[in-house]
Amino acid sequence: MISKIEDVTAEFNAASGYIQDLSGWDYAVVQIISPSSAVSFKTTNDSGYVTGTLPPSPVVPANWLAVQGVDLATGTAATSTSTSTNYKFGVIGKFLQLTGTSVTATKVIISLNKINP
Repeated sequence: MISKIEDVTAEFNAASGYIQDLSGWDYAVVQIISPSSAVSFKTTNDSGYVTGTLPPSPVVPANWLAVQGVDLATGTAATSTSTSTNYKFGVIGKFLQLTGTSVTATKVIISLNKINP
């Protein structure tokens, strides 16, 4: 198994959210510590590329839809959280968005995992 851990706290707090590209990963575990308000989970496959534009064109994901993550403490699926917890996201869209209104957190850590390299 291959794993990559990213501390995205600074980026999350600066933008009240964070977008993670999940390409090539089997699942992600997001640890959110002490969020100041609700953090919503969303996904999209729409990278925002303009048809007919040659790469590299800017990636601006669009058309976000709610997605469920599984709380690793309770096994309950949810589309948002307001408490410190770990959520696992299996195969979802190309991008995972963590977002809220004027939300900050003490820590936001994402563990990206690939089962079979």
